[in-house]
Amino acid sequence: MTVEGRPATPAALLYGKTPVFHPAFSASWAYESGMPLYRMKMTWTGFVGSPGYTNLYFLNPEEPTLAIRDTTAGRVRTFFQGLTSYLSNQVNIAYPSEMEHIDTATGDLLDIQPLTGQANTVGTQTAGFSAAVGACVTWNTEQIVNGRRLRGRTFLVPLASAAYQTDGTLIDTTRTSINTAASALCNYNDNLVLSIWHRPSTGGSDGVAAEASSASVRDRTAVLRSRRD
Repeated sequence: MTVEGRPATPAALLYGKTPVFHPAFSASWAYESGMPLYRMKMTWTGFVGSPGYTNLYFLNPEEPTLAIRDTTAGRVRTFFQGLTSYLSNQVNIAYPSEMEHIDTATGDLLDIQPLTGQANTVGTQTAGFSAAVGACVTWNTEQIVNGRRLRGRTFLVPLASAAYQTDGTLIDTTRTSINTAASALCNYNDNLVLSIWHRPSTGGSDGVAAEASSASVRDRTAVLRSRRD
């Protein structure tokens, strides 16, 4: 699941006073606060403490068509499908039927746009698991906010016991598989760009988002304390 809040969460946008346009979308682009930001919310069920949520954010210079939104949704599902061998067969990840359009600066919900339904992701492991423990993906950006690099985190919790070594850390193949899936999600080619959103201060309009340029997974387990991020 994804931790939203300051300093960051999964989603991306680069800000500047003057928009700069190039032939291809790149991290060097700068945008005003009107840059569209879109959210997908995945729902995890099937374990004690569920439901849990993963929020992923995407930027696009123009309103995406249904075809573009569906391609992005398919890319998100591919990410989670790459993890099924590390998820219990009790764990079910459901995909939304809509994508929310959010004002990056204020966090206000501006619009809701439909998605074509995606089949749920279901784990394949029959081994036991701890409902609060799994892995954490760190999403990196090139954006600096308040003197710090903007980063986001997505918690993949729970993972089945088959994902861990006897010392309690992640098996190398587990970490490699998650890294590969996360890097592929960063490697956009359908206009909607995976991004990290720095939420605005209370009552403010200083929200910022930036492209997730890379991903990494530490060789440590992660404990998720909130299921509603």
